[in-house]
Amino acid sequence: MDNLSRFLLILAECESGASAKAWGDGGYACGRYQQHPSFYASWCPSPGEFGGRERSWDWAFDMAVRRFYAACIADKPDAQLTRIAMAYHLHGQVRWDGWDSAYLDRWLAAVKVIEARSATGAES
Repeated sequence: MDNLSRFLLILAECESGASAKAWGDGGYACGRYQQHPSFYASWCPSPGEFGGRERSWDWAFDMAVRRFYAACIADKPDAQLTRIAMAYHLHGQVRWDGWDSAYLDRWLAAVKVIEARSATGAES
């Protein structure tokens, strides 16, 4: 599994238990990645990325995370997934400052869940 695929699985697990229908932060965040409107406005897919077809919100939110991840790797090619997740969580922008220990604990717990699923062949 490549780093982007791994990041997407762990982030979804960390943020919502991988539930595309999750709502959080008092109704300000939604989807498996718990995106806020400001994050989506910054990283949403371009009209051309829709490929001339109707897409789900889950697809659009996934594309926004992929664009964010690509920007992080372009800015810092050696960035570890944990640092990218911290930038996502704290800023929703490519910024490398700040740290949240409680979020780190959630992230590491999600890593264990994804590793266990991978070991049993239950990736999703």
